[in-house]
Amino acid sequence: MSYTLRISYATMIAAAVIGVPFVVRGWRAAPAGVVLACGFLLVVYVVAGVVGVNPSLAVAAGGRASHTRWIVYILDLGVGLVSVGLILGLFRTRERVRQLLIALALGALLAAAYGIYQWFAQQHGWPLANVDNAPNSDNFTTGARFQGLGLFGRERIRGTFVEPFALGIYLSAMLPLAAAVLAQQRRRWVLACGVTLIGASLLLTDSSLAWASLLIALTTVATGSAIAGGRAVLAGTAAGVAALLGVLCIVTLAEPTVLSNVTARSGAQLRQTVTARTGAWEESSEIWARRPLLGYGPGASSVMLARVDNAVGVTSAPTVLGSAYGVWAASLIDAGVFGLLAWAVVFAAVLIHSTRVALATRSRLLWASLAAAVSAVVSAQVGGDRLDLRVWVLLALTLVVALVTPRETLARRDTIV
Repeated sequence: MSYTLRISYATMIAAAVIGVPFVVRGWRAAPAGVVLACGFLLVVYVVAGVVGVNPSLAVAAGGRASHTRWIVYILDLGVGLVSVGLILGLFRTRERVRQLLIALALGALLAAAYGIYQWFAQQHGWPLANVDNAPNSDNFTTGARFQGLGLFGRERIRGTFVEPFALGIYLSAMLPLAAAVLAQQRRRWVLACGVTLIGASLLLTDSSLAWASLLIALTTVATGSAIAGGRAVLAGTAAGVAALLGVLCIVTLAEPTVLSNVTARSGAQLRQTVTARTGAWEESSEIWARRPLLGYGPGASSVMLARVDNAVGVTSAPTVLGSAYGVWAASLIDAGVFGLLAWAVVFAAVLIHSTRVALATRSRLLWASLAAAVSAVVSAQVGGDRLDLRVWVLLALTLVVALVTPRETLARRDTIV
């Protein structure tokens, strides 16, 4: 039995162990609704693990599908919850929040810069064209793997992430935050260069799902911001664009090739991407229907959706863990309808609380944090089986800004950084 422990997770665990008092202090300072929602989520998944089937798959890649998988999933969930408490406990002042934002913005700029370098390096044989030695998205192979053609007929970039979609959703969530931080600089060219760098790298991922999550987040937040500012025309326009994006997403699910001219990807590529997700969602719904209340146990979705991978180029095709392509679909298999409800309550608790504060204070930074969080949450519904640590951090950041803003900046709006 083996499981991959990312450096970011190991670092967060070490920080939480060292800073236990800050974790406790953070959760004490958290809004009561958020505390109750997260507690409900943890209880639901623990109960689902205790009473669940917890299926195993001994031949899965890396042996990561034993009966103890549910315990690892609970620990992963615990790391996410602890990270929220740690961030709430550590970053309690304007200066502390500023430091966190700068660190996140710098991380996004570095990731974007390497992504652009990788785009050229892949074409010209430059060194360090691929520095990621983690397993590919098939959970079996490692090293460079062709990511499909994208902009200008060249290979899409994935940076240090497992695939272009993963890099894309990271950059789409970080773009609003980086723009908010860089906007505080006196030299406007710094803002222009930073946004251009991240935007260009996002373009080179050629991920329509990443762009969709970003645009949905921006239009939704713009609607709320315009309402708070009493700008009826802007609010109506933003709401109309958000509704139009929703319709386009539905149309794309029915006919993926409509995006061919926009994304520079072939209709076959787009159809394969959409079909993989919709097929997984349909299969997830069928599996969930057999145990609708508490599901099969935390982490069971990857096992129940396991498949034989015939595309890895080996003599004997391995059985690899599958993906539900979305937290909502995975939660139905893992913890049933209660799991889906628990996640919805957590997201709603964080976003509603933060939106209320944003409407009252009209803080540009809080709106930017909300845009980042919404983009991350939306993208989590179309990729992955669990909530990535990155999303937990952005949710915690939004709560931190919502807590600090009324206390230190209500009198002087938007002077938090």
